[in-house]
Amino acid sequence: MIEDVIYNQWSIILGLLYTGWLTSRIVKRTTKGRKEKAGCVDVIRVFLIIGGLFGLTVFGSVAFGSMFIRTLSSLINGTLVFSIELFAELICYGTMVAVLVFAFIGVMLYGMGRDMRRYNRLARLLGLGVLVPLIMLVFEGALIYALVINIYNIPLSVLLMVFILILLIGIILYVKIIREEITDLIEKEKNASKSKENKTKGITQDKSVTRSQTANHSRQESNRSTQRTNKPDPHNDEWKRRSNRRKKR
Repeated sequence: MIEDVIYNQWSIILGLLYTGWLTSRIVKRTTKGRKEKAGCVDVIRVFLIIGGLFGLTVFGSVAFGSMFIRTLSSLINGTLVFSIELFAELICYGTMVAVLVFAFIGVMLYGMGRDMRRYNRLARLLGLGVLVPLIMLVFEGALIYALVINIYNIPLSVLLMVFILILLIGIILYVKIIREEITDLIEKEKNASKSKENKTKGITQDKSVTRSQTANHSRQESNRSTQRTNKPDPHNDEWKRRSNRRKKR
């Protein structure tokens, strides 16, 4: 029991230190290049937001993990029966924990000074392509479950059927629109990567061209120097002729 208390104290201290470090990094990045500096109120606000997000992420992950292990063990032992309510509960808690973890990873990347463009694209894809359709499907399942329960109540069942059809049509249209947007985003990312590759290839080609030009220039200079050294000197030839004539005489 005492060891657990000591471990909890150390975990709280380490969490506070990490939150303070991350707060300082975020404040430095947000105030970089600005004339105005962050005040004490701004720093405390950022510290509280990051601390709350960090605490919710850690405790939510631990609670969901323990709940999932208990549920799985009870299902294996046979003390609990699998049902739609249990599945919906697991999906809801898992989605909330996944959103918290993803948000905390984004805050961590921002505080560490990383580029956030790829993270923003991924957040947009996951949010619009996975999270929103999942919430729509959960509501659709809840409406269908309410319809099954209240099947003998004719006015309520008719109203539920109307809402189920409207939500189903909305889900289909939303999935079509989001599919087109996701394909456009993927194509844009591919084009951006291709343009980066072309730029790097162009830079390497320019470097190779400049190297070849400098090599050719150095070769030409060396050839010119050798030609100059091998070229006969007219003064030396004239001196040799005169010396030969003198010898003949």
